[in-house]
Amino acid sequence: MSLLTDQTEYFAGQNIVLQFKNMPKPETALYCNNSYTNTLVYPTTKNNITSYTFPDFIIQKSGSVHWQLTQQLSNTKGAILIQPNPQTSAIETYLGPPSIQVGNEEVAMLVTIPTDSLNNPVAKNTPILIHKKHNNQNTTTKLLFDGMFAYQYITGGIKTGRALISSECMTLNSKEYSLEIVPAAPDNFTISASRIHNYGDGNQITNFKTAVIQDLYQNTIADGTLVKFNILNRSGSLLQTQGTTINGVATAQMIHPDHSDVWKVHAFVDGFSESDVIELTFLSAVKDYNIRFSKKEKSIVVGPFQSFMNQILPDGLIVKLELYQKNNPLKIHQKTTQTENGFAVFDVSTLLEPNTSYSVTVQAAEIDKTLQINNK
Repeated sequence: MSLLTDQTEYFAGQNIVLQFKNMPKPETALYCNNSYTNTLVYPTTKNNITSYTFPDFIIQKSGSVHWQLTQQLSNTKGAILIQPNPQTSAIETYLGPPSIQVGNEEVAMLVTIPTDSLNNPVAKNTPILIHKKHNNQNTTTKLLFDGMFAYQYITGGIKTGRALISSECMTLNSKEYSLEIVPAAPDNFTISASRIHNYGDGNQITNFKTAVIQDLYQNTIADGTLVKFNILNRSGSLLQTQGTTINGVATAQMIHPDHSDVWKVHAFVDGFSESDVIELTFLSAVKDYNIRFSKKEKSIVVGPFQSFMNQILPDGLIVKLELYQKNNPLKIHQKTTQTENGFAVFDVSTLLEPNTSYSVTVQAAEIDKTLQINNK
């Protein structure tokens, strides 16, 4: 018995026929094995030549195929190598994640798998070109296919923007993929404040503004980044306002105090960066005010409240009243109201008993006033 077929390499899809001459048992089956399956191939015999035709599901898959005759002829065996089709038919490409930060701490991975018309990966060491366009710069990187896939790590560089990426194998190109390269964590920044005047009138607004906030690579941070402004006043209380960035700048507002005060303002982006500390001084807008008891209406009239140009103070100043019986520290009544047209009026008609003396304390704009009244 002799093997007539001496070819041991084929391209995927080519017919493979093993032929033997003078086989003692021509009905003997041929056992075939590759990485996908095991099967038996049965022969046909003509003119003393026995032929084994490999099935399509064997010849269409690249890789090694081991064969062996069965039964008493099992010592006869060999191997055939099926190479991928030499023409690329498709390129499967994957890119992820879809966005990364600038710098080298985050990377995206581009994976490409070129295949032939029978869906076999192309031959090992087939060159693959990776094309990238970012910030008007075009780069091409050459990779060698390893037999299963080729991959490349893509870093963000130092500039934000959208990178366009594609792959090429032989004469076939993949579709275009987009990679968003976003700013890194914000770096420290400065802040400023603007106001119409520096008086604590409890009415006007102080505007806070950041400089353009950038990352380590001088890229403007993403719109919508939350910036918090902490305000520490003279009494140790902490106020807070906040704003989100537009084109790298965040703004926020805070109403003026209603008395003289000193603010220390410090802004930050949670967990990432902070600003310098600026200090704002507010002068007293209200220097003094009057307090009197209206016997007719049985009310306490406080005011007028005048501001730094002797104008009527805008409505809304908080005025607090405490009522005591004379020479008795026990508080009878406490009430808070806001000024209107420069005055605050407290109706105490239901609180006063006939022929009784009272002490009244009023607090407004950090100024305390006391009035003694006798309800006759």
